[in-house]
Amino acid sequence: MMKNRLSIEIGDICREVKNTSKNPKSDGFDKYIGLEHLDSGSLKISRWGSLGDEPISFSRVFRAGQILFGKRRPYLKKAAIAEFDGVCSGDIMVLEPKDSILDPRLLPFILQSEGVWHAAVSSSTGSLSPRTKFLALKKHKLSVNKEIDQVTIIKILEKTHQVYEQYLEMTLALDQVLRNLYLEFFPNFYEPSTNQVPLPKDWITLPLGHILLETPESGFSANEVAHSSGHYVLNLNNLSMNGYVNGEMKPINESDYNPKLQLSDGDLLISRANTHELVGLVGIVSSRKEKVIFPDTMMRLKVNNDIVSSEYLENYLLSPYGRRAIQRIAAGTSASMKKVNKHNLMRIQIPIPKLPAQNRIVSVLGNCRKIKSEKENNLSVRSLLRSKIVEQIAQ
Repeated sequence: MMKNRLSIEIGDICREVKNTSKNPKSDGFDKYIGLEHLDSGSLKISRWGSLGDEPISFSRVFRAGQILFGKRRPYLKKAAIAEFDGVCSGDIMVLEPKDSILDPRLLPFILQSEGVWHAAVSSSTGSLSPRTKFLALKKHKLSVNKEIDQVTIIKILEKTHQVYEQYLEMTLALDQVLRNLYLEFFPNFYEPSTNQVPLPKDWITLPLGHILLETPESGFSANEVAHSSGHYVLNLNNLSMNGYVNGEMKPINESDYNPKLQLSDGDLLISRANTHELVGLVGIVSSRKEKVIFPDTMMRLKVNNDIVSSEYLENYLLSPYGRRAIQRIAAGTSASMKKVNKHNLMRIQIPIPKLPAQNRIVSVLGNCRKIKSEKENNLSVRSLLRSKIVEQIAQ
C-alpha cells in the first residue's frame, strides 16, 4: 500500500438503513420506488409510483438524501440519490453515509463505480435473478488517496454526471420514439379489445412454427471455467430489449463444446427462461468470437427467409405486442423465473407483409435501433470515465 493511501471498506463509509412502515400512506408517504423506476448508471430518479394508484407491498422507508441501491440483478447498475421521502421495493437497499475520511458527497459516485458493481455482482447469489447483500458488499475494500483534493474531485464528478444525464435523456427519448415506431408498424392485431385493428391489405397471419425451417433448437449450459479456453457460451445478458448485445461471454472447457451448437453471424436467438419482463427476448448474433455456443436458456430459430426475413421477425418479437404475445405463454410457479416451451412458442401468431414491405419496416426500425445503440455506447463510455475519476480518490 502506498504511503498516501489508506485501506478502508465500504462499510466504513456507509450503512444500510432498514426502517419500515406498516401503513406508508397513513404515515404520510405518497410516493414509492421500484427497480423499474431506477435507470441504469443514473444517480437521478426521474419517475416513481404514487401510493393509492395501485396496491403495493413495499414497506422499506427511505428519506431524501439517502441512496437507493438495487440489490437484485446488480449487473444492471441501478443506484440513485433520493430527492424525496417514500417507500421502496425490498429489492432495493437504502444506504446513507457514515462519518469517515471521505466527503459524504462522494458516496453516490463511489457506489456507481465499476469496482463496487463488480463486487456486487461477484457477491450475488441466484442464477436467473441474482441478488447481493449489504453484508457482503460492505466488506469490499477501497484504497483511499489521503492527499487528493476531494472538493475538486466532487466538482469534476458533478459536471461529468450532468453530461451523463443529458445523454441519458436522449437515450430515453429514443426509447419512446422506437416504441412509437413499433406501435405504428405493429399495432394490436390479435388481442380482443377496443384498440384492436385489422391486418393491412396484403398482409397474412401465420403461426411462428410455419415460418421456421425446423423446430426451435435448444442450447447447452456448459460450466464456466476461470481460464481462457478459446471456447465460449453466451449468457442471458447477450439478449436485450434492443436485440443482441456483443458483450461478455463465459469461457468453457473444450470438452463441453458442442460444434452442432456453434453460432454463426445471422443466427436468431430467443431466451426461453428468464424473469417475466425479460423472458422471450430475441437477437440476431453478430461480431461473435469464433467458437461460441448458446445456453439451454436460449433457443435458435431457423427462419424460412422465403417467407419472412430474420430481421423482420426479430423486430416484431421485440415490439410491445410481440413481447406481450411471448409473455402470455411464459409459464412457471416461481415469481422470479418463467419459461417458454417450444410447442406454445410455435403457435404465436406473426403478422406478415410481403418481403419488400418487410424490408422497409426493417430499414426504419433498424436505423432507430442503431442510433439508440450508439447513444447507449456513449453512456457506457461516460460511465467508465466517471469510474476512472472516482478511482483517483478511492479504488
